[in-house]
Amino acid sequence: FFFLPPVGAFVIADPHNWVALVAFLVVSLVASNLSAVARDRTRVAETRRDELARLLDLSRDVLLITDSQEAHARLAGFITRRFDLDYAAICVPQESDWLVFRAGPRELTLDPRELSSAFRSAHMEHRLTADGVSLIPLRLGTKPIGMVAAAGRPLEPGTFDAVAGIAAIALERAQFLDER
Repeated sequence: FFFLPPVGAFVIADPHNWVALVAFLVVSLVASNLSAVARDRTRVAETRRDELARLLDLSRDVLLITDSQEAHARLAGFITRRFDLDYAAICVPQESDWLVFRAGPRELTLDPRELSSAFRSAHMEHRLTADGVSLIPLRLGTKPIGMVAAAGRPLEPGTFDAVAGIAAIALERAQFLDER
């Protein structure tokens, strides 16, 4: 367009050049789409690697918990810190009320009715409250023993389920150490 005659005009005289131009355009579109897909997959893989590293760090933190009296509060703090959350809580049913052990810079009040409803339907994997707090049951085997609540940075459901599993194991371990 700028350097070949006729300057300032886009003219292709030979039909073979039209075929070449179309081929170049098709190849550039395909390469661009493949590049975008590769970037997306790389981003997803990096996110999963990051979450696995955070889960590993959380499981190491769990080994530091030896006292069941402080296990709930420390565990909420570990979850908040490792996953950069604004709020995390370990919620344990206590007769007709809930014991809630909170951590994080954000102050939230969880509705006991929502916690009870989520606990009763503990077969569900994930529930989101009206405040944007994610709830997932803590389970020992198939028996629900409490709830984990989190708000802030979004977590993938699989990661959140793994966090709840690690938390349940940590609480059971601390209780076992106290009994021993």
